[in-house]
Amino acid sequence: MLIVKNYKNNFTDLCNRIQLHADSKSYLHLNQNKNVINDLLVKTGEYIQLVINNSTKLEYKVSVLADVNGDGKISALDYVKIKNHIMKTNLISSDVYLT
Repeated sequence: MLIVKNYKNNFTDLCNRIQLHADSKSYLHLNQNKNVINDLLVKTGEYIQLVINNSTKLEYKVSVLADVNGDGKISALDYVKIKNHIMKTNLISSDVYLT
């Protein structure tokens, strides 16, 4: 799992932070269903796939710190979900959201 914090919430910025030395490397941004997307906003529950020399080498499931509802933004909606989880009125069940 790739836990993201202190970045611009941007796919390009995230890829630039992953350091790897290879002759030919690229990254794919996948949604929760593992379909390739062209959205720059990275959201909790999505995937980043590392491709080296036309072969998938690594795949990371993304968890954006405090993006509990998976919309890629940190807002009052996330706060409410966290508060409800703490108060045990509505528990967060996915492990992605509990990192």
